[in-house]
Amino acid sequence: MGRRGYILIAAASLAGGAALAILLVINLRDDDGQPELTRAEYIARVEAVCRDYNRRLARIPAPVAVGNPQAVAESIDQALPLVEQRAARAKAIAPPPELAARVREVFSLSDTAIAELRSARAAADAGSLERSGRALGRFLAAAEEARTAAQTIGLNC
Repeated sequence: MGRRGYILIAAASLAGGAALAILLVINLRDDDGQPELTRAEYIARVEAVCRDYNRRLARIPAPVAVGNPQAVAESIDQALPLVEQRAARAKAIAPPPELAARVREVFSLSDTAIAELRSARAAADAGSLERSGRALGRFLAAAEEARTAAQTIGLNC
């Protein structure tokens, strides 16, 4: 199983000097009453989440016996909660409004990847290395799509 994390987020920028001046004066807030993040602030917060969880994921050893479904399941058991927590923490960071649609796309891809990782875990638990391997392949493909989509909007973690 690849340890390289995938990324499920994005960032946005405020447009124009006049809009920026207005924002500075009225300090726009999101639905929770919190100040809206700038593109740079959003990226910094999401990347901090990624760095923390990616560091933890990197410590998880690959399965020793890749031909053993139980070893594969145990490895996924260690990684899956971290992958889910990373996604949840990233989703909790509200993007600037200009990027909301693109961020939803990234998270949709991320959710697909996580679902495939769960499928790989279930198949390994059931003793099917073939089904688990196919699900892991789909996980890696979806994770790469999410990472690529995140990079196109400025996220580099």
